[in-house]
Amino acid sequence: MTLVSTGLAYTESDYDIVAVPPPARDELDKAAFDSMMRRGLDEAKKGLSRPSADVFATLRKELR
Repeated sequence: MTLVSTGLAYTESDYDIVAVPPPARDELDKAAFDSMMRRGLDEAKKGLSRPSADVFATLRKELR
């Protein structure tokens, strides 16, 4: 099964979930890059984001 969330793809196996990082800019053609940027802009316009300070605070709590 593949789940996509916030631009990162996750592949589920019987034992673990492995995060696959998004491709580097030089690995994308113009159409793929434009599509990724369009999706990010659309998400931002819909308010589907969080301030980075909140994200890092959540990560710090999870790492304790």
